[in-house]
Amino acid sequence: MQRSQVSVDGCLVSYLTAGDPTNPAAMIIHGWSAQASLFELVGELLSNSFFVIIPDQPGHGKSDALVLADLGRFAEIVVGIIDHLGATKVRLVGHSMGGSVAAEVARHYPERVAKLVLVDTAGGRVRRSTFGWLNVGRQKTWRSFRKGQRRQAAKVVLSFLANHLKHPTWMLRTFQMTVRCNLLEVLPNLQTEVAVLWAENDEYFPWEPICEALGVEPRIIKDTGHDWLILNPPRAAIEILMALMATEA
Repeated sequence: MQRSQVSVDGCLVSYLTAGDPTNPAAMIIHGWSAQASLFELVGELLSNSFFVIIPDQPGHGKSDALVLADLGRFAEIVVGIIDHLGATKVRLVGHSMGGSVAAEVARHYPERVAKLVLVDTAGGRVRRSTFGWLNVGRQKTWRSFRKGQRRQAAKVVLSFLANHLKHPTWMLRTFQMTVRCNLLEVLPNLQTEVAVLWAENDEYFPWEPICEALGVEPRIIKDTGHDWLILNPPRAAIEILMALMATEA
């Protein structure tokens, strides 16, 4: 994949691209404490069918942080990248916090979103103490290593550490933004076609509130946890491709 940068309203954003720019555009929006490079293989696998765009979200990876951690500003950054690349519409695939951002783009810029795929998305108003979040995070990491996906799991941990070392205060703010996000009143009013993919054993978020708000059934990915998109790129690419093609019908 090719890495590039663009300044969107003064925020320098780094992003990866792959595939033919004349193909339909598809953007993968990563979750909290992740970064674009974790989805590089997924992007390469999808690039035969789509022009794939994977940005580092603000304050993650190689992108600058913003002044305020606000979903609206995150959505503006996404649209700025789309405009920069000359795409009229884009298919958005959002994982975890990235799903909240993708939904915000579809909410405010429906004319720019051809399809929306939400994957293990934040926004269902999960109430959990700080210790509770730390505990499920530990469980998620342990499950990933125990499943024999040590290399990819190590990349997730290293991304977490790199982001926190670079922007510790920003990571706290974006964590708070993520866990406090409420999409349940937003989702029923979206004008975009939506597909939902969810890990059978997601450690962070249950699928029921999101899917009930949308009025859709999820595709449950068996024997997986929250980070399955990162841990198993070939499977992730197949599931994303199927979801995008299904919503094309």
